[in-house]
Amino acid sequence: MDFLNGPARDSVEVFDIPAVKTVCVKATGWQMSKLEELFDTGFTSLATAVQPAGPAYALFTRQPSDTVDIEIGFPTSTALIAPIPAQKVTLEPGEIPAGKVASLSHIGAFDKLPQAYEELLARVEQLGLTPKLPFFEVYVTEPSPDKDPADLRTDIYTYIE
Repeated sequence: MDFLNGPARDSVEVFDIPAVKTVCVKATGWQMSKLEELFDTGFTSLATAVQPAGPAYALFTRQPSDTVDIEIGFPTSTALIAPIPAQKVTLEPGEIPAGKVASLSHIGAFDKLPQAYEELLARVEQLGLTPKLPFFEVYVTEPSPDKDPADLRTDIYTYIE
């Protein structure tokens, strides 16, 4: 799990990652326009029920459009055995899969993440590699109302072949 807590990546890096057990909230066909609602409810429920072993993440299992299939959660040192109903969500066992990834750190507001992904994917193609699903983001800096969005660090990852 060292890759989740490492230094910022100013340029694209390619490396293998191990599988990481997580506790998560899964949503299929979730409206992109309501993603903030899922994050607020999901992470609030997770934070009260889980002892995180690393920063929060979001794993996208299909390319987002008007809707998204997503898993949000935290790495954990104690695997969840069965789903647990919580506020408006269900906490489930999850996993960030093992595999070869390309990664880049984004420093700044979340609304600039699409440009960071464009940069990551362009560099992956320049390296002669092919991105594949899923892809995920790790929220290294925990957002809060008093945090300057320009200081947020989000590490983005795409699996490659």
